[in-house]
This record gives sequence, structure tokens and C-alpha cells, in this order.
Amino acid sequence: MIAPRWKKVIRDLWSNRTRTLLVVFSIAIGVAAIGTVASTKVIIDRELPANYKSINPMHAKVLLEPFDDDLLVVLRRIDGVEEIEGRRNLNVRMQMGDGEWRDLELIVIKDFNDIRINKITPESGKWPPEKDELLIERSSLVLTEKAVGDTLLVEAPNGRQRELKIVGLAHDLTTPAGTFNNRVKGYIDFETLEVLGYDKDYNELLVRVQGEALTRPEISEVMKPVESKIEKSGRSIGGTIIPIPGQHWFESYLTPMSALLVVLGVVILILSALLIINTISAMMSQQVRQIGMMKAIGARTGQLIVLYESSMLLIGLIAFAIALPLSAIGARFIVNVLAGIINFTIIDLSIPVEVMVLQGALCILVPILVALVPILSGANITVREAINDYGLTKADFGEGFIDHMISYVKGLPRPLLLSLRNTFRRKLRLALTILALTLGSAIFIAVLSVYAGMMTTLNEALDYYGFDLMVSFSRPYRIEQIETELRDVPGIVSAENWGFTSTRIVNDDGSETNTIIFVAPPPDTKLINPVVLAGRWLLPEDNQAVVINTEVLREAPDVRVGDNITLNIRGTSRTWHVVGIVRSVMTGPMMYTNYPYFSQINGRYGLASSIYLATEKHDLAYQEEMAKTLESHFERVGINVASTNNVSELRATAINQFNVIFMFLFMMAILLTIVGAFGLAGTMSLNVLERTREIGIMRAIGASNGAVMQIVIVEGILMGLISWFFGSILAYPLGILLSKIMGQGFLGSPITYTYSIAGAMLWLFVVVVLGFIASLLPAQKATRVPVRDVLAYE
Repeated sequence: MIAPRWKKVIRDLWSNRTRTLLVVFSIAIGVAAIGTVASTKVIIDRELPANYKSINPMHAKVLLEPFDDDLLVVLRRIDGVEEIEGRRNLNVRMQMGDGEWRDLELIVIKDFNDIRINKITPESGKWPPEKDELLIERSSLVLTEKAVGDTLLVEAPNGRQRELKIVGLAHDLTTPAGTFNNRVKGYIDFETLEVLGYDKDYNELLVRVQGEALTRPEISEVMKPVESKIEKSGRSIGGTIIPIPGQHWFESYLTPMSALLVVLGVVILILSALLIINTISAMMSQQVRQIGMMKAIGARTGQLIVLYESSMLLIGLIAFAIALPLSAIGARFIVNVLAGIINFTIIDLSIPVEVMVLQGALCILVPILVALVPILSGANITVREAINDYGLTKADFGEGFIDHMISYVKGLPRPLLLSLRNTFRRKLRLALTILALTLGSAIFIAVLSVYAGMMTTLNEALDYYGFDLMVSFSRPYRIEQIETELRDVPGIVSAENWGFTSTRIVNDDGSETNTIIFVAPPPDTKLINPVVLAGRWLLPEDNQAVVINTEVLREAPDVRVGDNITLNIRGTSRTWHVVGIVRSVMTGPMMYTNYPYFSQINGRYGLASSIYLATEKHDLAYQEEMAKTLESHFERVGINVASTNNVSELRATAINQFNVIFMFLFMMAILLTIVGAFGLAGTMSLNVLERTREIGIMRAIGASNGAVMQIVIVEGILMGLISWFFGSILAYPLGILLSKIMGQGFLGSPITYTYSIAGAMLWLFVVVVLGFIASLLPAQKATRVPVRDVLAYE
């Protein structure tokens, strides 16, 4: 048989089902948000390293001139080298269905059944490919507009064309999803490479170093004799890449993103806590006389505290039953999205036990602890105070500064004046509700401001490159020849020849950074508009001067404007002076110098392997049409085009990557909106409940149901508008903070902050709708109770 006290707990929760459900769901959503983020982080941390380790990832990659197996035999004998493997990287073009050409990165592998480093695994179809066949990386097949079994017309940089049959799909964990970075990757053997007109040799060297828990300096030490042997063989090194040992490329982005999502999850939980305080305070106020009667017949304060905390425990357990499956669904969704971006396969999607324990603890402890203060306040009331209590009809309006100010408001219809007065009647409850909605408003607007800032930063970056098209050639051609031919192509506004190579910064201890792209525009370039963060841009008279982007600071964090740095360019070390730092947006580490001096030290004076072009129009269709025109023209005059790129495609790729980040932030903002709506709905329900007798009196003296509903609904909308006002202000500093976190975590520099006016206006519409909906049900309920029953209400 159930004890009377437990019957009371159950009856209290059941008799106020709407209020109970609002509290339960707000707790459940907050805990589910934290559980989703925590589960996602734990699953990714568990699955990604295991997946990455299974492919036996490289410790270093060396880009060099073509070599054969004889060099591999020599390099394998070097102390500290565990394994070495050669590959060929060949950038070709494939013809799409509409006749346009698209870049295709081909990886040439000698023996597909004996891949030892950065293992590529079969996904479906034939394995291995044979002559005139290729495999497509599984995530980029959709970009080819083909299916397994179809053929692709491929054009190599030497101009040779060949139809290759897609015979299967491969999985390469080292590459992002093709749909994420808008790149197509394929795999062929040496026989197909020879058909395309190239010798059976390699141009990339993958290295594994002996030892566990290695550091980059330790790997760099082993790579020194490897590079020395390569240079002694008469081959120049284009660059050496040493990634963070044992860490997949995405892990560095996962940490800041997870931290930010956890913070937002905690904010959601705080909003839930505010709703609990509101609800429990109202419940204790409602049950003052019950508390007095229980004390009069012998109940002790401690027993009452246990009684009401038991209801909180029950609410927490129900919330946990809801939060657990919600977090599991959310985590699986996010993990699958991330797995698609990262391009890896999740084997075990089970929710970690430690996350379940965390959610259970939050569901139980948060309501119990948060409700403790109002429960203590209510349970400590004396029998005399309880008996003398006026109950729910007591009004506390008219005693404060705000109340006096409202009393001077004249000229408004009486229902609106009542709404205005009622809004400020319960000031503590109003403050907690406004605080919750203000936090939700600020986060929502701040998230949209971060997205607006991302788009502003992206536009600045693309303005940074003031060109429309970039054309790369299969080999260097004379600048005069290229310029002469361009005069015959209509629609070209300006053209510039840029130089490119790779370099590495030599540290004081002799170690070197990863490869950095070295770019050399003309001194009077009009096609680059850098966003200078420190120092200045290059002057025409600068020779051994460089400007670095913020990504270089990831490789060499101690470099500052005014420093002299040593650069290794094709095996030759020179000292350069850093004159400026510019912003980078997902371009990787790059540094810039003037073309004339660069071409002299690079041995290519008067030659160009790529050109940058500004066209008369700047839309995608025109850029694509100009690319076709240029390719056809250069082909007719014997200049072989290796690839073309346009700014519109770069923009689309960057926006796609930004949208992935924004999607997760916006999901959390939506959860905040839902919890805020619950809070407002709960407050309006309590307000209507407390004014039950007052509403009955108004109806008894002739107030229509419409007038009563108008009073309640306007009150809810007023609360929303107040929260919007304060939230719009708070969103500004919060948006700046989020922009800094996102910028440093993903771009290496702060995002250009842009306050989202559109976001503020959207949230204004949302809070008005929320205020209307949250007030509608309580208002309808208030008008449905018969006047006789209302006037008899205690």
C-alpha cells in the first residue's frame, strides 16, 4: 500500500500535468544536449583513432623528383626507418557530361595488394584495378556524375587523353569526403600510368619511423638522413610534410567544436534550472496552506523537505528516461554526419556508459539542488503564517519603481494596461523567465552573427584574391607568349603571371617546419587585396622580404613581424625578412614574396606555369564559359592547360565547409529556443493559475472571453519583447567571443565580427510567435472554467 505522503507527491505531479511535463521536457532537453555532445565526442575519440591506426598512417611525406625502387632499397636501410613506400601523385582532368573539364587527383600505386602505409581499402567492385581502369574514392563518386562500370575521359598534363573505366570504389581515410572539399580522387596502377604517357616511377615518399608515442622533432631527426640520401642521389626535394603523429587531420578541429557545443549544452541546462526554480517557487506558494495543515498535525520541516524533494527526484527520473534515447538519437545523427565529412566508418555506435551515468547524475542532481532553495523557503513557514496567507490572489504590484512608472502610463485600452501591470506582478518569476529567454535570444542571435561573420570573412578572403580564373599549365611557358595569346581572347580585363614553389622554415635547432606554399605575385599586382593583420604588404622594392599568413603561425608560432627567418627552398637555405602577416581562410600555410626576385632564385626568370585572370563578368556561368574559351584557345596554339579554377567554385567549397560548422551551432540554438519556449509557457501557466479568481471576477462583471485571452496573450508577448531587447544587446559581446573561439579553432585567426541584424529581426518574430503560442493554451484554459467554479477557487 502506498504511503499517504507518496500519494501526495504523485497527486501533485498528476494534477498539474502541464507544469510537470514542461519541467520534465526542459530538463530532458538540456541533459540530452549535453549527452549528445559528450557521446559524440567519446564515440569519435574511440572510433577515429582506432580507424586511423588501422591504416598504418605515415609519419612523414616527402615530395621529390621522380624516383624508382632502387632509391627505396637504399632508404629502408637508414636507422630509425620502419617502413618506406613510394607513390605517384598525378593531377589530371576528367570530362563531365556537359563537356566541361574537372580536376581529378590520381594516386598511382604499384601493388594494391601490398599497401603498407596509409592503407587504402576496397569498398566495392573490382580490386585491384588493371590497365585502363581506375578506382574512385567512395565519397567523391557523386562528383563524377558517373557510376561504377561507366568510363571517364581523362586528360593528362601532357595532353594525352584516355578513357578509363570505373571498376570499383576505394576508401581512403587520409582524405576528407569529396563532397566536403569538392575534390575527386582516383587510384590507378603503373600500367595505366604508362598508358597516360608517364614512366613507371614515383614522386611521393611515405615514411614510417620506428618507435611509439613519437614527437614531430623526433620524426624530423630521422628524416634528416633520409633527405640527405635523396639529395645525394641528385634529386631535389619539393617539401616534407610531418603531421602530428598518430592524429587524424580532423581531430584538431573536433576539440574546439566539442568545447563550444558543451558550453551551449550547459547554457541549455541553466535555462532548465531557471524553469525549475520558477515552477517550484509557484508550487510552494500554491501549497502554503497545505504545508500549514501538515505542520499543524505534526509534520516536521525535514519531512516536508524530503517530501517535495522526492517529487523532484521523480521528475528527474522521468526526464532521464526521455533524455537517454534523445541523446542516443542525436549522437548517432551527429556522428554519422561527421563520419561522412571525415570519411571514416563507424563500427560501434553504442552510447558510452560514462555518458549515461553523467546524464543520470544531471537529471537527478540538477532538479534536487536547484529546487532546494524554494523548498527550504516554503517548508520553513510557520503554522500561523500559513493559516494567515492570502493564497494565490495576493497581489504585490504597486510597491516598486517600475510599478510606479507603469501607473503613469495613460491612453492605452484597459486590457493592455492590465497586461502591462500583470507582466510585472511577480518580479522574481519575471526576472527568471526574462533571464532564460534573454540567454536564448543572445545565443540565437550570436550564432547567426557568427555565421554572418564567417561569410564576411569568406568574402574578404575571396576579395583578397581579386581574380576570377586561375589557369595552370602542364609546364612553364614564356610570359611573352602567354600575354600575346591572351590579347586574342575577348572578355579578359587583366592577367598576371605568378610563381609558386614550396619551402620550409629552418628552426634554430636545425629542424624544419612542414611544407609551406611560397607564392610570388608581381610587385604591382592588382589581383590580390590582402587583409593585413600586422606589419605591411610587400613593396615593389622588396627583395628578400616575405609576408606570411596566419596558418604559418601554426607551424612557427614564435615568428613575428620584423624577424629574420631561414627558408629552405629546393635544398638551398636563404635568410628572409618578415614584413607582414595576413589572414588566411582555409588555404593552408602560405607566404608571399615579389615575383622578380623569386624567379631569379628559382631559375625561372621570364617563365610562368600559371596565370591569374580578371574577367568582365564575375558570375559562375561566365567564369565557366571563359574557362572553356581559354582552354580551346591555348590548345589551338600548342599551350597545354593542366587545370582551371574559378572563384565561384572556391566560394561554394568554402561555404560548404562553413555550413557544416554552422549546422551544429544552429542545432544547439534551436534547442535553446525550445527550452526558452517551455519556460515562457510554464510562467504563463503559473500566472494564469494564480489569477484564477481575478479572471473569474472579470468574467462575472462582463469581460468577454476574447478580452481575457487578449490580456494573457499580450502579457506573454511583452515578456518575449523584453527578453528580445536584452538578448539583442547581450548577443553583441557573446557573438564576439564565439567568433574568436571559432576563428582561432578553425581558421587560425579571429573571424571578422558581423552583428546579424537579420538574426535579430528573425528572433523578434520568433519571440512574438513563442509568446503568442505559450500564452494561448493557458488563456483558453482560463476562459473554459465556469465562473461559479472560478469564484469558489482557493
